[in-house]
Amino acid sequence: MINNKIYMDYAATTPVDQEVLEVMLNEYSSEVFFDRQSSKYIKIQMDRTKYRLMDAINAKSGDVIFTASGTEANNLAIREHANRGRHRWKRLLVSGIEHPSVLNVFTALETEGFEVVKLPVSPAGIIDLEAAKKLVTNDTILVAVMFFNNA
Repeated sequence: MINNKIYMDYAATTPVDQEVLEVMLNEYSSEVFFDRQSSKYIKIQMDRTKYRLMDAINAKSGDVIFTASGTEANNLAIREHANRGRHRWKRLLVSGIEHPSVLNVFTALETEGFEVVKLPVSPAGIIDLEAAKKLVTNDTILVAVMFFNNA
């Protein structure tokens, strides 16, 4: 709740958690006297954040990658996974109701020689699981389906 009102648009943005806000305010205290815009400061803060996150989720060095946007993250994750299997498999499955940042990667991968198959989706946006199961073959590298669609 925000100001005694229920916030319903978490797909667009999310209120800052009080604990996160306290950490941010501490990091940006008035007692820090150096240029926050400098790339050195930003690198230090990113590294600190990365190591805190790695420690919190028990991750190794290469397990955490920061990206500038959701589109970049989608592109990186999908391409990395597809390219790891490209020498053995070529089939990629994706629902037709994915975000454009996902669908565009699959379109590009199709021009690069991958077989892209669209999963059948009902008018209500629900994937036909039985049909989807039949589309998965031994050559399938990746199945991409969004968990929630805010449209």
